[in-house]
Amino acid sequence: MAEIRNQKLSITPPDNGMVTVTVRYDASFSAAEHFLGLHGLGFRENIKLFGEDAGLRGDDDDLHITLSNQLIALPAGEGPVSVARSVSKKVARSELQEDPSFLFVKDADEIYARITVTPLGLPVGDNERTLTVVIPG
Repeated sequence: MAEIRNQKLSITPPDNGMVTVTVRYDASFSAAEHFLGLHGLGFRENIKLFGEDAGLRGDDDDLHITLSNQLIALPAGEGPVSVARSVSKKVARSELQEDPSFLFVKDADEIYARITVTPLGLPVGDNERTLTVVIPG
């Protein structure tokens, strides 16, 4: 199954109420997956943002922001391969507000990305999350 490695989330400071969210990672494919990928098997990348609550306020919050939902193109060749992936999207800072303010005190928001790589037509896949980024309220 394809592996997700070196995953990293970065979020720029707000500029006119907007931030740029970037997720970078390496999608690593075995020689067999690489061969199959070049002969009709697709690998779908899905990257979504979540707010981490660490059990203090219930389950983590699905922010309903999808950064990517597309097929990963594999390079020509043979053998195992690693494909560097980078996806960026501008979003309103307010969309990342997953912890409400309390008595007019802004609360920091803890955001992470969930990366999933799924082979289409096979029952297995891999998904990993990035480390959490805290953005000041």
